[in-house]
Amino acid sequence: MSAPRRMRFAVLLLVAAAGCGDDEEEEKGLQSGLEGIHGIQTWTQNATGCDAEGQSVLETKQQKKLAVQIQSFGVQFLLVVPCTDAVDCADALGAGPFAALLGGAVFNEGSDSAGWVGASTVWGFSEGRCLGKVLEHQLTGEAKETVRLETRGFRVDIPAESEAACDAETVEAAAASQPCEGLEVITGVYENEPPPPPQ
Repeated sequence: MSAPRRMRFAVLLLVAAAGCGDDEEEEKGLQSGLEGIHGIQTWTQNATGCDAEGQSVLETKQQKKLAVQIQSFGVQFLLVVPCTDAVDCADALGAGPFAALLGGAVFNEGSDSAGWVGASTVWGFSEGRCLGKVLEHQLTGEAKETVRLETRGFRVDIPAESEAACDAETVEAAAASQPCEGLEVITGVYENEPPPPPQ
């Protein structure tokens, strides 16, 4: 089968309608003690399932840092992105939610105590098929100490009558019934504060 003619990408952010929501929470804003630049300690990948961590791939990765920062792009969110050094981390964080395309993750649900959750979806239409993948992310850790980023992948390949019938919602609904096909785990130790968030 040929590659999808067009691929699309979506980061799932919950946008509150104007005049709705908890005023106290909105005034308080998103808060996390996990913000910072962290030195990556372990990086594993299991490409065959999600029951356990896979082999270490740390030595094959150029990125040795994991940047965590609260940002605002219409709504507030917690951004996590791998990077190589201070300059690269600043550049990666400057990409905002689009840093998810660089292997990062975006979160706006959860807390430091309960853990943060987020998801991203990529999809495309090719020869009567809707092809896509949903990545589910979970971030946990201890403020100014450690972070742990887990990413689980769910692949979708379903029939579609047209390109219009292949969208993020369709792929996400189909992914809910698919087995988890891969698990990536990155852990890091706090080193220093992140740069100022992009304006």
